Amino acid sequence: MSSIFIEESLSLRGSAPSEGAEATHLAWSSVDGALAVARGNLVEFFDEDGQQIMGISVRRGHQATAASWHPSSKTVAIGWSDGTLTIFNCNTRSQREDGSIHRSPIRLLEWSPSATRLVSGDEQGTLGLWTLDLHSRIIPICQHPRKQGAITHCTFFDMTGAKKSAAGPSPAKKSPAGKKSPSSSRARASVTSFFFAVRLRRPANSGSVLFADDMGHCMTVCSTKGSPVVALLQHSAPASVAPAMLPTSVTPSGGSGAKARVLSASTAARVLYVVSADLLLRQFSLSSRGEISPLRESKLAHAGADVYFSAMWAVPGLLITASGEGSVRFYDVEATCAAAHRREAERGRSSATRATSPTCGRCTG
Repeated sequence: MSSIFIEESLSLRGSAPSEGAEATHLAWSSVDGALAVARGNLVEFFDEDGQQIMGISVRRGHQATAASWHPSSKTVAIGWSDGTLTIFNCNTRSQREDGSIHRSPIRLLEWSPSATRLVSGDEQGTLGLWTLDLHSRIIPICQHPRKQGAITHCTFFDMTGAKKSAAGPSPAKKSPAGKKSPSSSRARASVTSFFFAVRLRRPANSGSVLFADDMGHCMTVCSTKGSPVVALLQHSAPASVAPAMLPTSVTPSGGSGAKARVLSASTAARVLYVVSADLLLRQFSLSSRGEISPLRESKLAHAGADVYFSAMWAVPGLLITASGEGSVRFYDVEATCAAAHRREAERGRSSATRATSPTCGRCTG
């Protein structure tokens, strides 16, 4: 199986000084391949051949800072430097705005896979959760209190292919505010859950991953001290995660000795991958019954500058990373997990006592 990639150039001919010629944010639509290009206070749209779609643009008196397409319609969410959220429908040319939640530049916009929720996060750490009505009007659902840094990444708790007896994970510990996660199965049945990352201001260049839902609950999952989060990903739990190869108990990050239940192959449904700028890949099991359990930490290899490091799925389960070294690397996380478990089982070591390198000959430059 092979793929052919065709390069198309975009012609950006801004006339107003505030627009300039530099594109600062891009968003690609999975519906029709349209590309939204933000530059200055203008958002323009291009088709898959690189041609500008005439007569369609969004302009305000503030800088565009984020953009994200609706998963199943020609609707795009746009965030602005004054904290305003815009919902623009390309078919009807209708435009809806709301500035009730954010007071600083919006840095993150993420739709849920079902397209029923939209998460927005700003530079000061305020996170909002929204929904759309039948007329594309944006409606705020809840607002999470300000965190100590910018919201940078988000991934919704995706239980595709798994039992949906719970709407999201509920770690066996209290949040910093002392609130417990939802425990009632009836209360969680219709809850939308998600993880998000914060780039903390103190300590400097540190990160934090939190779990939240649309009922207003929020708690810390892990911290990445001295290094911000560069990717927050999910994938189906590999079949190689066998009960005999897992530790009997682990201590959650940020906990005070409390033990979290370890997931077996029968209960593990998803794996959360947290990649930080210090090249650490942290893995957490997510069960269909709403439990989180740390699995392992491993070190990624690269030869470039950390400041340019980024990571994402090439396809689910195949991690691609890029840095200042001028090439990209691929990591098969499922094969790596299986190899690491085999090595640890042979040596009689617990998989929670040491980190293993995923560099197993499967990365290419």
